Amino acid sequence: MMNMRLIRLVFIAMIGITPLIGYAMPVDPTRPFDISSSRHDSRLALSAIMIGSGKRIAVINGRIVHIGDQVGFAKVVSIEPNQVQLISSQGMETLTLLVNPLRKVYP
Repeated sequence: MMNMRLIRLVFIAMIGITPLIGYAMPVDPTRPFDISSSRHDSRLALSAIMIGSGKRIAVINGRIVHIGDQVGFAKVVSIEPNQVQLISSQGMETLTLLVNPLRKVYP
């Protein structure tokens, strides 16, 4: 009798979970961008530039870089208020920040 109840309980649980097997959760639009996926992409994306107090910092493919740092196969040559210049074996490349700066910081 107890064994039969256990079998029924397991059977009901299996029927209840069956529709959930293979159900894919939708992607959360508020989830932060996955930086690791950009490492497989050969394109470089400039997302931020910070200049102030003698420091020049840029964010390329989610990574903070300074002048002289290596990004993929390119080297950061200069960081300006709206662009970053890189040099590689293929020549000079300029990444432009497409959004207006929200705040300017001056030394």
